[in-house]
Amino acid sequence: MKCPKCKSEVTETMLICDNCGYDLTQKQEKRKAGKKRYPKTEFFVCVFGAIVAFCLPSAFGATKTIILLSLFLITIEIARPIIALVKGNAKKGWRWDIASIISLIFISVFFTLFSLDAPAIESDYTVADLRNAPESCNPSYDILMSIAEEDYYEKNGVPLIGLTAEDVNTIKVVAKKVKKIGRAEKTELFLAYQKQILTAWKNGQKGRDVIKKLDSFEQIADLEKPISLSDDDQLSYLRNLRKICHLFSLYVHLQTAQGNIDQAIDELVILNSVVRKLAVNVRTMINKLVFIAGNAVCIKAANFIANDSKTTPSQLERLAAEFPSFSKQQLSLRNALLFEYMMYRETLDDPNEFKVKGHWMIKRNSVSRLMRNCIIKQIKLSGDANEQDKQKGELSVWPCNLPSSCNVRIDENEEIPFVYKMLYNPIGALTTLICLPAVEKIREIRTKLQIHEDMLGIVLNKRLNRDFSLKARAYSDEYIIDIENKKIFSPGPDRIANTDDDIKLDIEPEILGWTN
Repeated sequence: MKCPKCKSEVTETMLICDNCGYDLTQKQEKRKAGKKRYPKTEFFVCVFGAIVAFCLPSAFGATKTIILLSLFLITIEIARPIIALVKGNAKKGWRWDIASIISLIFISVFFTLFSLDAPAIESDYTVADLRNAPESCNPSYDILMSIAEEDYYEKNGVPLIGLTAEDVNTIKVVAKKVKKIGRAEKTELFLAYQKQILTAWKNGQKGRDVIKKLDSFEQIADLEKPISLSDDDQLSYLRNLRKICHLFSLYVHLQTAQGNIDQAIDELVILNSVVRKLAVNVRTMINKLVFIAGNAVCIKAANFIANDSKTTPSQLERLAAEFPSFSKQQLSLRNALLFEYMMYRETLDDPNEFKVKGHWMIKRNSVSRLMRNCIIKQIKLSGDANEQDKQKGELSVWPCNLPSSCNVRIDENEEIPFVYKMLYNPIGALTTLICLPAVEKIREIRTKLQIHEDMLGIVLNKRLNRDFSLKARAYSDEYIIDIENKKIFSPGPDRIANTDDDIKLDIEPEILGWTN
């Protein structure tokens, strides 16, 4: 080696340079002081601990994994300074080793818990918790499903209920035109399409027979099973049922225009009875929306009859008796919301939907708990909760019990806290937001149906010279009677009159006795 000062050759055992007198011990102390005691050890231990913490929980469980990692890290950290002391090169630093032990144990616990799923839900909802029709009404479901063969429609271009392609086109054309015209023009329109409507009515005999058979039951059953949301084999009777509703509506309007009021009421009463019965036990949310639409069709047809000058007081009395206020069961969203949750649960367990393996990719139990918490909350907000729902507490979405303030909730903007969404359960959080029912919109549609019901009641009571109130259910203080434009309406969700979202029924002010 060479002297740092004069560069002359010196030996390692020399303390002072013979040539220049430089103190050679200073260089050795600087070299030792600059050397790291434990180079990169903490980094490698942290990486190893994180990897092991993600792999071990599924095999050993959280408690055993934390204990194993903790013992491993403690052994590493205690052994290092002891080995260094034996070798004679240990310096002050025991406090740093203790801090390392604590920090690495914390890291191991953190990663272990974040790799675990929450516990499975005990005593979860099943189809037995849904509102069901009496067992004697179960055959009604088979009758309803007799119009649900969608393959027939796809292959032939016509529905299974007997309508031809021309009949389907007539329904579409008239339904589109009738939205844009007043009552007088509607009467002319139905009379102009008289031949096509009567032909469609005759061809749709199978669909009409299904409605009459269903009306013979006290309640109509829905025995649909919760399946994965991605299952394409799910039968649906919605498309044909909607066409049946529109077919009845066209026929009722035509009979009214022709002066056959009793015949119009007879057919309307049958359809109205069936759609109200269907609304009680229906399970899926989309079916619930279709039945709300079917009830709206019946209300508009009844309003058309009520505003006809040829309708007698006894006929009006009959309409009023057949269109009472909707029951809580008919408007309830509980069945549909719970069934949506059950289908979401089935989707999580579907191997074709989620092919990922391992708790760290998607925590199925945790996200089921999150969805159930949200669904129960929406049931309560909708006023549809029964005693069983009210007793259900909020479930923790974490693998261990934490204070309720630490739980995860979906806010009004459909946002999930960052830690859960991005770190703990990103796939689960994303699927929850995708599958979450648009409950606010559904409640708005339900409110619209109730407003139509209120306005029909006002029209019928006015014609029957009964007392009534214009007090509005929502969106304004009172319903508005617009004599000039011949309508009774609510401003709708935007609370501004005469906009596209107005909820209205056409009226004939002179027939109803409303004048300026």
